[in-house]
Amino acid sequence: MTILALDISSSCTGWAFLSMTTGIPVWSFGTIVRPKYLVNLTHNDLLMTDALAWFNSEIAHLIELHAPDYICAEDINIKFAMTMRTIAMFHAAASIAASDHDIKVFNKVSNASIRSVFGFYKYNVNKKMPKEKQEAIKALRAPIQKKAKENKVDFTKVLMVDNVNEMFGKGLQYSQHDIADAMAVAWTFCAKECVND
Repeated sequence: MTILALDISSSCTGWAFLSMTTGIPVWSFGTIVRPKYLVNLTHNDLLMTDALAWFNSEIAHLIELHAPDYICAEDINIKFAMTMRTIAMFHAAASIAASDHDIKVFNKVSNASIRSVFGFYKYNVNKKMPKEKQEAIKALRAPIQKKAKENKVDFTKVLMVDNVNEMFGKGLQYSQHDIADAMAVAWTFCAKECVND
């Protein structure tokens, strides 16, 4: 089984190719960085069609390079309507590239599934929990929060990069969180969706 996973965002898309054909995970990964004139567009910008065509060709190139059995992306989990519409358009461009290469299904992996597979729920503090449990979780979070503050990145980005590095023996930097996210999407898809493949 081979998977091309995407972490689609408005400026930099992380990608990860996972091959499980030997039973041992083999990875290739990188980023797709939009040209500056195509960054920060909204769904109704005139240049959006150029950006979507460019993105479609980048995804097509990755498909031709790696010939995956499956393509998947992290599902859209954004609260802002404008950003959500824009990201949805890039999901559609990737889906069209998959269809053009006879990959029939463009799978979306939920954020909840990724959190479950990587055990991130153990870091959630709930005010309804007993005080002792809240304090234990805060203590668990403290070193990650310290790293996040020192590196000026989000807590969840530190958590994801550290987990991916530990699980797969990689040396990703926190600035490479888009790649770590794509690797997590691929691994989650493999663990949750393709157990019977």
